[in-house]
This record gives sequence, structure tokens and C-alpha cells, in this order.
Amino acid sequence: MPGSALQIDEPWFTFDHVEWALLDAAWRLGAWDLERLEHRACNQIGASVREALACRQAFGDYGDRNEHDLHLVDGAPERDALMRLAADRGYVRWQFRPVKGGLWRTLEEPDDTLDADGGRRQPCPVGPLPRRAGRHGRTVYQLGRVGRILLP
Repeated sequence: MPGSALQIDEPWFTFDHVEWALLDAAWRLGAWDLERLEHRACNQIGASVREALACRQAFGDYGDRNEHDLHLVDGAPERDALMRLAADRGYVRWQFRPVKGGLWRTLEEPDDTLDADGGRRQPCPVGPLPRRAGRHGRTVYQLGRVGRILLP
């Protein structure tokens, strides 16, 4: 299922500044976790087709260029240029599933950190972790609590 994407045009001066903003947004929107995926450039020797596809999808490009996918990146006229830059230099992708006002609220998982509306009050108690030296990898910030295990 295609995700949604958002381009942030706010000025930022450090990587941690962006990460704090995303942790705060995920926290307030009731996400159970925030995942940071650091990807290498996919326009280099040895990069797989899978890596190229993941890069395109990170920017909301699912291969079908008709009008129904224009909602994936709201107000992002630089999407293609940013995607080319990511393919050449690498990129970071953050993902979370909002409970507040979202589809995930219907699961009604027990989570003591959520308010009645599915969100949380500030401040977010979780801070940014350092990036990896190799500039690729996966970091997961656990934000909520699930009271039982769900099996697919």
C-alpha cells in the first residue's frame, strides 16, 4: 500500500534538529514507533534494482505517473530533483504510523501513553540517537507500549 510523503521546507542546521522535529511529530500523533532508515546512494556500482526502487518510493514515486499519486507528496515541487540527489548521495527516510486521526486507531491496541484521542502530550521523552558511521542502517525509536503480541 503506498504511503504518504511530506517535504519539509523549514530551515534546519543540524541532523538532530530534524530528528527532534520528527520524534516530536510522531509522539504527538500517537505513533508506536519512529523508524529511521539510512540509505546509501543507489546510482553507484553494485547498487541493486531493489535499492533504486526503494529510493523512488521514498519520494512517493510508485511508477504510475498519473494524477492519482500526486497527493503522495504535498507541495513538493522539488520531488524529482531531490530524488536524483538522493540517488547520487544517499538519503534518510523516517517512517511512522500515526494513531491520532489515522487508520491505526481502529486497532485499539492497549497503550498507556495515549490520550483518549489517540495522541500524546508534549514533550516527547525520546531523544535522537547518533547516525551510523557508514551512513546506512536502521534505527527504531520505541514510543508507545503494546500490551500483547500481534502475529501476522
